Amino acid sequence: MTKKNNILLPEGFKDLLIDEALAESQLVASLLDNFRKSGYEIVKPPLIENEDSILDNLSNKIEENMFKLIDPKTQKTLCLRSDITIQISRIVSSHLSKLARPLRLSYSGDILRLKTSQVRPERQFTQTGFELIGEKSFKADVEVIALAVESLKKVDVPKISIDLTLPTFIGAILDDLEFPGKESAMIREFLDKKDLLSLKKLELSKKTDIFEVILNSIGPVEKALNTLNSLKLNSKAKELILYINDVYQGIKKLLPDVTITIDLSEYNGFEYHTGIGFTLYSPLAKFELGKGGRYQTANDENAVGFSIYLDSLLKISATNTKNNSKRILLPEDTTYKQAKDLRDKGWLTVILFQETQSILDDAERHRCEYVFFNKEPKSLLQLRKILE
Repeated sequence: MTKKNNILLPEGFKDLLIDEALAESQLVASLLDNFRKSGYEIVKPPLIENEDSILDNLSNKIEENMFKLIDPKTQKTLCLRSDITIQISRIVSSHLSKLARPLRLSYSGDILRLKTSQVRPERQFTQTGFELIGEKSFKADVEVIALAVESLKKVDVPKISIDLTLPTFIGAILDDLEFPGKESAMIREFLDKKDLLSLKKLELSKKTDIFEVILNSIGPVEKALNTLNSLKLNSKAKELILYINDVYQGIKKLLPDVTITIDLSEYNGFEYHTGIGFTLYSPLAKFELGKGGRYQTANDENAVGFSIYLDSLLKISATNTKNNSKRILLPEDTTYKQAKDLRDKGWLTVILFQETQSILDDAERHRCEYVFFNKEPKSLLQLRKILE
């Protein structure tokens, strides 16, 4: 059906084969079930959106990472989603605008991104997450962060840590200093790269010692907040520090065993966030497990959510998912009723169509741990002893 020279996939795309596909489906099912138990109801947006309905209020960086195509039927430009959160914003501002707030929604689906990075070479992966819409209290941030950590613990992710940021904090300081646009952009870039040396080399029109303090405060929250509270900040920046402290105290109360750090220079990946942003890590993962934060919907409602990236999670959780240990090989003379009875008891049945020369060899070839022998399930070890 497929010629040998046609099996290569485009750069950044891959097939998920049996074990990985099984692991991913089990992880998604477990995560969505945990979201549902906390009142988050599932929705399923489409893979493709009209350009004019999805790109309103988006940063240029997000738009640049989207695949686009022309609809041959309407000649309109279409976008393949690169982030399901954006679609949830559209849904709650239209179809679900009249439902009671706060509204809790969950989702799972593939996303596609035009650009890759050294740490994330995939251009297609599954995004699973949840959003809390219509609540401005910091308690909403605490609920979302706690549920994110709890859900990852449910799928056996060890030693989860939380890194907090305030994407609007640097902007609040820059507004007060009134730098020209070019200087502000360069400061933002160097802060995001944690490049203090390049920042110091800039011939800036105003004093910027405050940015060195911000970079040096990256680390444990309590130490960082003590440092930041000692700074002379404008009212907007002070308000943000009080806000992140409230969130931190709420998380610490619910998750006393979780390491929490802060990095107020972090902006990459939080371009459309308007309040707190957070990233979850595990020492077993090469890069982040997921990101979340506060933003405004298309209808300007307060919202906060979290997205888990399954490509990261698969690499550290696949060994913890249910495997095929109950996979049983059925000889060709097994009746339909016998097979159904086994399936009803939780067995995964694989039936042969022809009489076998060696039931043990066939079981190993079909990756079965058990064989239906003399009308009973037998492990391969048991069957070897019987046949000796």
